[in-house]
Amino acid sequence: MSSQYIKDIKDLMTVGTIGENKKWLSPLWIFLATWLISVLSIPQAIAAEEIVLYPVPEKHYQSSIYVTGLTTQTGEVLQAKVNDSVVAETISNASGDFAVRIPLQSGDNQLRVTSDSAQSDIYETRYVPTGSGSEIWKVNASGAEPESPLLDPLPDTTSGNPITVTGTAPPGTSVSFFVNGRYTRTIEIDASGVFSTWAPLEDGNNSIYTIAENEDGQSPVSNTINTEYSNSTQRDWSGELTETMVWTVGDGTPYSLSGNFTIPAGTTLWLQPGVQLDISGNYKLHTQGNLVVAGNEALPAIFKPTTSACNGIDDQRQDWPGIE
Repeated sequence: MSSQYIKDIKDLMTVGTIGENKKWLSPLWIFLATWLISVLSIPQAIAAEEIVLYPVPEKHYQSSIYVTGLTTQTGEVLQAKVNDSVVAETISNASGDFAVRIPLQSGDNQLRVTSDSAQSDIYETRYVPTGSGSEIWKVNASGAEPESPLLDPLPDTTSGNPITVTGTAPPGTSVSFFVNGRYTRTIEIDASGVFSTWAPLEDGNNSIYTIAENEDGQSPVSNTINTEYSNSTQRDWSGELTETMVWTVGDGTPYSLSGNFTIPAGTTLWLQPGVQLDISGNYKLHTQGNLVVAGNEALPAIFKPTTSACNGIDDQRQDWPGIE
C-alpha cells in the first residue's frame, strides 16, 4: 500500500478530508482509520527491525570470536551479547554490515546481537581452551577506539584471486578483513596509514569490509566494497607456485598434482571450502610459504590420493608422502 494512501487516511483523521470531498468523521470512522494505518504499517516495521548473523562454528579454540552480520538499519547502534550479557557495542555501516569481536566464556556460549528495536536469532558456540598460552584481549578498554578504515572501490568483476584491496586506516592498528561475513586475515598498518594488501575471494559475489583494532578497542566496520569473481584458474599443477593464489570450487572440477609442488617462501596457497585436490602419484606438497585450508564442517577441503592402491578402505599412506 502506498505511503500517499496512508497519508490520505491520516488527513481524514485530522481534517476530515480526502482531496476536495470534505466530510467530518464519526468516532467509529476514526477508530477504523487508525486500525487500518496500524495494519498497513506492520510489514514496514518488520523489515526495519531485522538483524541477521552469519553462522559461527560449533566449537571455538580462542577466547574471543568475530561476530558478523547484516541489519536493515544503517548507522544503527548494536549490542553484542554473550549468555544474555552485553559484552561489546558497534555500529552498522552504510550497507547494513557489521562486525564485532567479543570475548567468550569457558564452555557454552549463546551469542546474540540486539538494537533498541530488534534482536537476532541466538547462535551457539563452545569455547574449548587449548592450554597453549593465554590470549589477552580487551573490549573498548578506554572508550577511545580507533576510527573505521576506508576502503577504495573494487572493479565490478574479476577473474583474479586473491584481489588487491587498498585503503587507509589509523596508523598502528591491526586491520581484519571479512569476505561475505567470514573472517579471512589481519594486517598491521604502518605510520603512513595507507595499505595495499590482498583478500581471498569466493565464487560469485563478494562483499568485503574491515575493522581496525588497537589497545583501546575496535572501530566500527568500514565501508563495504563489492566484486563478482569468476573462476578461470588452471586445475593441473606441478613445480612451484609463482604468486599467492586462492583456489575455489568453481565448476566443481578437482584440482590435481601431476608432480611435486612447492609453495615458496613469501607466497600463500589458500583453499576455500569445498575444494578438492587430487594427488595422482607419489608427489609431495612442499610448503616453504603458507598453506591455508579454509574448509569447514559443512564444506571440508579434501586432499585425495588417486593412485590405484588408494581404495578409500585400506591404509595406504606410503602412496602419498603428504605435506611437508
